[in-house]
Amino acid sequence: MNKQWDEESLRAAYAPRARETTRTHFAWRPVARALRYTLEVNAADGTVLYTASAGDTILTAPLASMGAGDHRWWVRAHLDDGSERRSVAWILRVP
Repeated sequence: MNKQWDEESLRAAYAPRARETTRTHFAWRPVARALRYTLEVNAADGTVLYTASAGDTILTAPLASMGAGDHRWWVRAHLDDGSERRSVAWILRVP
């Protein structure tokens, strides 16, 4: 069963100088019993622009692979009982 995290369960750590860098950093709060996390960034039309898995609560992603625009991103926590919990979606602005 997918459950959505509340607004306070995830925090973005978007690179403050995105115009001057080729990468951005994502960070979120840990979820109890999570074995790993999957980050996904989608374009406004739903096209998956970037996806990656991690055992930690931080990922660095290349901005070039995403292209300019307002994209949406979220994280899924994969729990030890086989279920998933999905965060709310946030806006990622890529200049």
